[in-house]
Amino acid sequence: MSYKHILALTDFSENSRKAVEEAAKIAKCQGSKLTVLHVAYDQSQFQTYITEKQYAEIKVKIDAEVNEKFDKLEDNIPILKDMDWESYLRRGTPYIEALYAMEAGDYDLVVLG
Repeated sequence: MSYKHILALTDFSENSRKAVEEAAKIAKCQGSKLTVLHVAYDQSQFQTYITEKQYAEIKVKIDAEVNEKFDKLEDNIPILKDMDWESYLRRGTPYIEALYAMEAGDYDLVVLG
């Protein structure tokens, strides 16, 4: 079976690093497109307790942290340097947003760890 598009989920833990690495190996072998998804847990309920400006600042910090972790993936998973892959960030409850992403995307294989 040939996979055209693979989705790998990550929370940037060691187990998910291994899963992303396996997904990358499969994608490289199959010539597949690889998308790596991270879901940042949505803290919008904080707006009840903090101002919109404070929430916006927190959101910017979370985005910066996640983008930094995506940037470091290639250092931690060298095979990614030799292939075309994309990062994908969603916000919300991780398992719910992951399911939405799987349903909405045209993925042949989903890998998580």
